[in-house]
Amino acid sequence: TNYLKNQAIRSAVLHLVIDMLPTSGKVVIIGHSLGSVIAADVLMRLSPDLEVFGVITIGSPLGHGSFDVADLKKSLKEPPAHLGWWVNFWNPNDPVAAHRGLSSVFPWMLDRRIQARNIAIAHNAATYLADPVVGEAIGYGLFGSKSREIVHVNNFVDTPINTAEHLALLALRFSYLVETRLDNEVRTKYRGAR
Repeated sequence: TNYLKNQAIRSAVLHLVIDMLPTSGKVVIIGHSLGSVIAADVLMRLSPDLEVFGVITIGSPLGHGSFDVADLKKSLKEPPAHLGWWVNFWNPNDPVAAHRGLSSVFPWMLDRRIQARNIAIAHNAATYLADPVVGEAIGYGLFGSKSREIVHVNNFVDTPINTAEHLALLALRFSYLVETRLDNEVRTKYRGAR
């Protein structure tokens, strides 16, 4: 109620979240429950230089009429230009999610229903996160792929060399080529240059 009705609290929360985000690059936003409402609110205020690779919401009340903060439903009628994708996970036993997904309000979003049999914990974030499909979506958002292959990354230090080091490397290369590529007579002639 405080976030929805108290402008000072809402403003403080938005500033806190936005100040923690980079101003450019790529991010993935994940929000549970009221966090999904805050995520949608933040999404509309981000720098155009910040690409939102994806948004994952779980147990979102955004489909409920009383959570239309600052006309979010009107603002999100079309997907924001800097947003890659949005997937919402909902549970039919979750009263906070209004027992439905978000695609009824935002047709461009992807809804995925998960099933938690225990109604007492239907809204619990751990219940959503225990579903393998939710984990896959988060993994894809963070790593951009579902591949399990190990990618070898070079671990050497790549530092620029200065002019003296560059000349020393050229001299060593010259010396190596003289020693390995020239026959005896010519090699003897160029040994002095080494």
